[in-house]
Amino acid sequence: MALPAASALPAAPALRVLLVLVAALLPLASVGCGPPAGGLRLLEAPREVALNEVVELRFDRELDPLSVTARSLSARADGRPAPVALRVEGRRIEIRFDVDAALLAAPPAVLELDLTGRPSLHALRAQGGAPLEAPRRLRVALRGELVADDERARLVGVGSGPVPDGGVWTHDGRLRLRFDGVLDPQTLRPEALPLVPRRQGLDLAPLHPALRWTVRGAATELEVEVPDADGPLELRWDRVGLRDLGGELPEAPLVISLSRT
Repeated sequence: MALPAASALPAAPALRVLLVLVAALLPLASVGCGPPAGGLRLLEAPREVALNEVVELRFDRELDPLSVTARSLSARADGRPAPVALRVEGRRIEIRFDVDAALLAAPPAVLELDLTGRPSLHALRAQGGAPLEAPRRLRVALRGELVADDERARLVGVGSGPVPDGGVWTHDGRLRLRFDGVLDPQTLRPEALPLVPRRQGLDLAPLHPALRWTVRGAATELEVEVPDADGPLELRWDRVGLRDLGGELPEAPLVISLSRT
């Protein structure tokens, strides 16, 4: 006589127990598996900017600044490595050129950005670890010009500090002037910044210093090589030929006496 298949009798209860255990363990398995399934997404990027405008990349969540490296974001201008500065702010990456005379004389036409995404270990990441959902290549057309808002430029700093009080500035042979606003490169010439030697109360023939300039976004930095002179030099702002892009003389103290340290 055939025996009943006893092993089949408890199959249903055993299966139910197994399913309950699996259901209980699934949430635990998802915890600690790394970043969430939804990747970081790029929401917005410009197609064209002026040479000194910021290229702003906007994402759908806060970025991990430590993930923004040369491996996760590379920049090329006309196929060559681009000398750009990066800044991470919340959900944004800001990219800009430091524009000088050489760059403006031969401006690149295209800025190409490569953003590394998953599955790379070097992917751009959000706070919390979510990687960029996929690699991206962006092309931003560059207009070979400088732009500015309608505000008049003004002198806001000398060296690494603010504009000194009292109209007497010290220097070590070089003077670094910082302006809020974009100065017109056509006016950034030695004769635009005459330095007048003073001797026994008399004005001598003005000296014209060598100038180097850099435009960073909406600001201009001017480096002045102050020539040697016997006695103090005066910079009289009403005689200065510097102009901003709107054709205005930047705001600054009227008479400045330069004294070497």
